[in-house]
This record gives sequence, structure tokens and C-alpha cells, in this order.
Amino acid sequence: MIVDCRLLLDKYNMSAPSCPTLPLEKQKGCRNLLKDYYASIENQLVKDHKVIIATYIRPSAIKGIWQIFRASFFFCLQPLFVHS
Repeated sequence: MIVDCRLLLDKYNMSAPSCPTLPLEKQKGCRNLLKDYYASIENQLVKDHKVIIATYIRPSAIKGIWQIFRASFFFCLQPLFVHS
């Protein structure tokens, strides 16, 4: 991503703002720390999402919901197709 930003800066003849409070070496360390932190949070969220989906939406529950839907649909439409 850093390379992409630099390419865009070169393309549009712009300069990147610098941070006067942190030297360049510490900026790199801070950037790597934030990147690792973001990756860790992303992995944890994916795991939590899988657990939530597995806990609250079971395949048998989905199958049951569809059976109820089909049955109610059938009973609603049945009077329309009764032969006189």
C-alpha cells in the first residue's frame, strides 16, 4: 500500500506530509505495529463471526424455516387449485 501511495504521489506531483514528532525509523516501527494489530483484530473478528454463525444459524434450523415457509405457502395457495 505504501508503494501505491508513492506511485500516486509521483503521478500527481505531490509530496507526502511528514510527521515532525516521530523520526522516520520510529514511524516504520509504529506502522508495522499498527499493521500487525489490524491483522490480529481482523483474524479474531473472522473467528468470532464463524462461531456466531455456527451457533445461531444451524443448517437444521434453516431447513426447518424453509419447511414452514413451504407448508404455509402451500396452504395459502391450495384453495386456488381445488377442482370444482
